[in-house]
Amino acid sequence: MTVELNIMTLKEKILALLKYEDRVKLVNVLMKIPDREIAVSLMTLDEREREMAFSLLSPVKVRRVKEELQYQEKLDIRHDRYTKIVRKFFSYFEPGKKDYKNQSYIRPKRRR
Repeated sequence: MTVELNIMTLKEKILALLKYEDRVKLVNVLMKIPDREIAVSLMTLDEREREMAFSLLSPVKVRRVKEELQYQEKLDIRHDRYTKIVRKFFSYFEPGKKDYKNQSYIRPKRRR
């Protein structure tokens, strides 16, 4: 008897999600997710992989997410906070999910 473990990293899960067959549903949900949560979720992807995500968004949303990405890359986001935001990103795709009022807040790093 062999046991096969299907362990995916968060990055692999994001890429798998972006290849979802029902493109209309995927686009509809992505357009409702806050820009900050999309930006943080895409931080670990390379440019080519990010473009795959951007191709699903409107030009205005892409511009806002790119601006947010530039801002977020300057911040020092702890891994546990990053994981929490990405899991929240995935929660938007859960069946029956109707509440898009969830907001995330990333406290800026204090300057001394």
